[in-house]
Amino acid sequence: MGNKKSGYSVLKYFILGILVCLLCLFLPERTMDLGNGTLLTEKEMRSIVRGRMRQMRELGITEAEEELEEVIFAQWAGYLMRSINLTEEMNQIDSVIYYCIGAGKYDPKTWEWTPSSEQVYMFDMEVFSIGSMYTDFLRGILPLMGDDVRITDMEEDSGGVDEESGTGTQILRFRCNGNPYEFRAEAYYDWMDLKVIDFMNGVLKQEKTGKQLWAASDGGQGIIIFYNTEKWAKQYEKKMGYKLVGSAE
Repeated sequence: MGNKKSGYSVLKYFILGILVCLLCLFLPERTMDLGNGTLLTEKEMRSIVRGRMRQMRELGITEAEEELEEVIFAQWAGYLMRSINLTEEMNQIDSVIYYCIGAGKYDPKTWEWTPSSEQVYMFDMEVFSIGSMYTDFLRGILPLMGDDVRITDMEEDSGGVDEESGTGTQILRFRCNGNPYEFRAEAYYDWMDLKVIDFMNGVLKQEKTGKQLWAASDGGQGIIIFYNTEKWAKQYEKKMGYKLVGSAE
């Protein structure tokens, strides 16, 4: 009798073992639905992120370092695994990379913002600090332009803005290479007037730098900014697969 029970026990655990093996074989690791019936594992997603950063480095964006991969997945894994449609919106993956590189940093004590990159600047069109949004924009693009320009005497005047209606004119004044400039932004609550990109490209043309600002959307409220030549912008579009624009119009 004991031998019979022992046989049943062995058979039971043998069957259970087979079931466990089958589950391990067919249960996929964490996956991402692309929206077109295709699933990617986290390993495959990491490979794509790694490949995008490699392409960025080939374009001279050397701050897209391999070590950044762990930072990206530590902070953005949920977003990457849920929200990206790779067949249509590869720039959204790039925007995560660029955010980690060029979104800048806030001092937790003073809430003062400082830029974090010399190669890319990324910002949200809906700003945190309304009264300094255009000064912060200048501070964000300044490291990109290196020694090509020298910007001094920055002043931002929001006295002409009606905070209740969110309308009016916000004025940015500064000197570029000693020459005075003034940008008059159309206020709309806490949203930036993107004509500042056109304005700054006009300044760069006037100062004869030979380069300009190029912008890409992250598919939402984010704007990615580069500073380079038209030739470089075309190379970027060919390699990365989406368009850069040199004007907010």
